[in-house]
Amino acid sequence: MSIRLLAFVVVCLLSIVSIRPALSQPVADVPAAITADIQAGAPAEALIVLDDSGLDSASPAAGLPDMPFSRHSNEEYRRLMERRVETLRVLKSRIKQELLADVSGFGLEVLTDYSALPILHVRIDSPEALQRLIDHPQVKSIDENATMGLFLNQSLPLIRQPQAFVDGYDGAGTSVCVLDTGVDYTHPDFGPCTAPNVPSGTCKVAFAADFAPPDGQLDDDGHGTNVAATVLGVAPAAKIIDADVFMSNGRATFDDIIEAIDWCVVNRATYNITALNMSLGGGFSSSPVNPTDAFGTAIGNAVRAGIAVVAASGNEATKNGLGLPAAYSNVISVGAVYDQNIGRAGWSNCVDSSTFSDLVTCFSNSASFLTLLAPGALISAGGEVMGGTSQAAPHVAGAAAVASAANPRETVAQISERLQRGPQVVDPANGISKPRLDLVDTTMDIGGGNSTLFNLSTRAAVRAGDEILIGGFVINGVGLKRVLIRARGPSLADAGVPNAMPDPTLRLFSGPSQIGMNDNWRAGGQEAEIIATGRAPSYASESALIAVLSPGPYTVLVEDARAVQGAAIFEVIGIDEEPGINLFNVATRAKVETGDNVAIGGFVIRGDDPKQLLIRARGPSLANAGVRGALSDTIIELFSGQTLIAANDDWAAGGQRDAIAATGKAPPHNFESAILSRLAPGPYTVLLRGYNGAQGVGIIEVIAIDEQ
Repeated sequence: MSIRLLAFVVVCLLSIVSIRPALSQPVADVPAAITADIQAGAPAEALIVLDDSGLDSASPAAGLPDMPFSRHSNEEYRRLMERRVETLRVLKSRIKQELLADVSGFGLEVLTDYSALPILHVRIDSPEALQRLIDHPQVKSIDENATMGLFLNQSLPLIRQPQAFVDGYDGAGTSVCVLDTGVDYTHPDFGPCTAPNVPSGTCKVAFAADFAPPDGQLDDDGHGTNVAATVLGVAPAAKIIDADVFMSNGRATFDDIIEAIDWCVVNRATYNITALNMSLGGGFSSSPVNPTDAFGTAIGNAVRAGIAVVAASGNEATKNGLGLPAAYSNVISVGAVYDQNIGRAGWSNCVDSSTFSDLVTCFSNSASFLTLLAPGALISAGGEVMGGTSQAAPHVAGAAAVASAANPRETVAQISERLQRGPQVVDPANGISKPRLDLVDTTMDIGGGNSTLFNLSTRAAVRAGDEILIGGFVINGVGLKRVLIRARGPSLADAGVPNAMPDPTLRLFSGPSQIGMNDNWRAGGQEAEIIATGRAPSYASESALIAVLSPGPYTVLVEDARAVQGAAIFEVIGIDEEPGINLFNVATRAKVETGDNVAIGGFVIRGDDPKQLLIRARGPSLANAGVRGALSDTIIELFSGQTLIAANDDWAAGGQRDAIAATGKAPPHNFESAILSRLAPGPYTVLLRGYNGAQGVGIIEVIAIDEQ
């Protein structure tokens, strides 16, 4: 494993990247490099942006719909994209005929035609050809085909990814386009894979292609592998689209980058692409750049398609501007912070004499229009340890995938707002305060009206007999409630949980009657409905079912299809929130061991108002109910993120005896634990362990007192 501290230097192409305001017709602003080549008698490559406003204003049958593609179903997206590609083809065909008329001695050749973008990559061989482009009424801009360079554990706990994962936010069903140096998908962080999407059940790289000239290597640098693995660290259930846009000389040209963006836009629905990461860049701008040129136009089309475009801010230690593409106004730009104290850190262009968690790195470009910060030094992923804003950006791209999976109908603007909910961090070099990514804050869904318990989960060791995982929940109110119930095991291994159960099954009971059962979620007849929730399990061997339930108590049993023991998660998630119909308590029984195999419960309060909850841990009283091996003495701890906010050993000795007794829900044994608390909306975690390391069967219960 190579440690790179100084390998993120970027060649800033200040004279190459053209930064311009919106153009009026005819085109008057042509990059100097293009005119110089033409005047010298040399051919020049260019990217021309065409005026497709006629398509935007046309009826849906003729071109783009009125609303963003992201608000449509995947099937509708495919249908609309087919129309988009066809109408662009007709437009480009007409323009090419006009431009190439009387071609003899003219000197204009179309090199690349991007199917979903109003852009052409051309070679210009004469002053007459350039003039014809300048004079054409539907040529909006002429841009140089410049090159870009690379912008080069504690990061996941810092952004509270483990808590979000326990709460069920893992990016399942989404994909992230990684435009980089390639991905070595044979590394274990990706499955591993023997080929893209092979084996389909475990390979995390769904597609891989060279958009730059093929170099015969999966990743000849390691940078793209590190970036893609970082995305999966944040969104372990997501898939990677590996778009190799770099040549063997370490440079990436605009035409290859735009071709990769075009592919991601066309195939968004096929792979449910929700984010696009560009840990690359060049140039500099001290203010937001109007995205009217070819690169910005391509990005704009991706955003319109519902893809959050994330880019590294750059590593030149500039504190009053950003590189491109981060400086574009339609991009989510990301700067870097340290995720821990690594002592003195010397970089190629600056030194941080001391470091600590959430210190903005000295190399990280910053400006008032930077979007947010994320961990970028030092990040270990994909067999590499690297530092740079390149490593910060994929944390955000992964978080965008997680947020999109949890909120599939939200727009890119709404997802961007979610990403900026984290704590404020001040860059000591310029005094600018920006939010630092926090995945729990990102996934927190703050709705209106009275607060409700939104989803509930418990992770524990699942054994046999009396030691299987048994979950119970109650629906309160009048009418029916639609819930998603999941049993997950294999995906826990992606989050570093040892001994994950390989093939969990679940059975749903109403009283003694079994009313639902699932082994593998894709085989249960509800695959499309489960995917539509945005909360599908990430492994085919995990289980899920959707049930429409009337008010009352229900029980879920989780065990392995092959009687294998291991760690699993039981989850019940409220899919729709009709007024007056709420999940209002949950109880999960499991074997409580030590270390990673204590029982861990998670729940989310959604709404505006605090909610009164009683959280109980029971063990000794289970023996009276005939449960063998019951936990003899319980300890319960309540966390908000990583902060312990309450703990209890024996409920009657914790200072809340009278208040707990007044609820009528006091634990029946003095060695059992309870916490009564009014909690603000947000996610919480409960840990149940045995006193003095005791092991045995225990129950975690979360009861909404104000809904009794």
